[in-house]
Amino acid sequence: MTRLNLIMNSLAEEAKQYGDTERALASARRRRSLRRVAVSASATVAVASVVLGLSAGLPDTEVTATASKPPPSSPVAEQFPGACVAARLPLPAGYRYGAVSAGDPTGRFMAGQLDPGDDSRRRPVFWADGRIQLPSPPGLDPGFTDINSRGAAVGTSTVRDTKGQLVTTAWYFHNGKFTTLKGERAAASAINEQGVIVGTVNMAPARWRDVGAEPEILSLPPGVADLLEVHGIDEDGSMLGIPRVLWHPDGTPGRLPAGFAGLDIRHRWVSGSASRSGARLDLRTGRVEILDGQLQGVSSLISANGWVAGQAKDGTFRLATPSRHLDLAPPDRDMPAHGRLAFISDDGRTIGGVFGEEEKAGDGYRAISVVWRCS
Repeated sequence: MTRLNLIMNSLAEEAKQYGDTERALASARRRRSLRRVAVSASATVAVASVVLGLSAGLPDTEVTATASKPPPSSPVAEQFPGACVAARLPLPAGYRYGAVSAGDPTGRFMAGQLDPGDDSRRRPVFWADGRIQLPSPPGLDPGFTDINSRGAAVGTSTVRDTKGQLVTTAWYFHNGKFTTLKGERAAASAINEQGVIVGTVNMAPARWRDVGAEPEILSLPPGVADLLEVHGIDEDGSMLGIPRVLWHPDGTPGRLPAGFAGLDIRHRWVSGSASRSGARLDLRTGRVEILDGQLQGVSSLISANGWVAGQAKDGTFRLATPSRHLDLAPPDRDMPAHGRLAFISDDGRTIGGVFGEEEKAGDGYRAISVVWRCS
């Protein structure tokens, strides 16, 4: 059984247990980080307005939603694409499957893991302008987690420590060279355009100011005893902790608005969920908006212009704003609509993801990497 299947099965079980989709995703992501053995109806637009509360101890209440639409002059409304075309990512000879796990803001660079189909010889893959590279990161079962527009990527592997125990190690990849990040039991989650990296060290939230820096352990806001994951870093240095922690660029911790759980951050936009529906938060105004297309809010990605790619309640993938949505169909009609999204470009027009292809009974899913180009 591949990592994709493990995550999907785990997520489904958690959703049944808690009845709360954002907590299910957070729990699944937490276990993945610790293991590191490797990632409203559409006719009605609901918009919730809240004051951005970054103080500690905010009550965990539901966001109240009211009907609204963005103004006609909104760049999001004017530029939203009319169609997205899917294509499989190319694979090198000898490999049948590959799971893309990261992409850069331009859509030029992508990375993931190859699988020949028999659970042997799994290895990382890096696509640069469509050209395939097969790098060799340190450690076992390495996985890429994020890439910036310079093609600098971060990821995590497992290694044996001096006691022979398997622990995580984080690394940086650029121009074909790997550099191990400092810190014990480190895992890297994201990198921004300035080369600042976030992740965990000894299961504590951490930031590396550059590839050679010592990790800086981030403090948690009062009332937060356990952080599930440091998932993203914005270009101004703000950092997102799943599900409701937001650090300012100076490292001061705060909280996202009550009732909103964040999943991804980009250019002051945060995607996530509110009232158990897919939503986005504008950090400049504190406004939370429910997205069109019946998105779940379980797994979502946000572009620099506020478009959100996520999974709908019927299991299909969609690109959405508060006023409209567009289906992200698989490249083949007979491909099952199960999987996950991996990245979205800054302009929202390149989206990467993985579909699961059912194999023989008991053999689990095999990952098929897909990229959508929207226009």
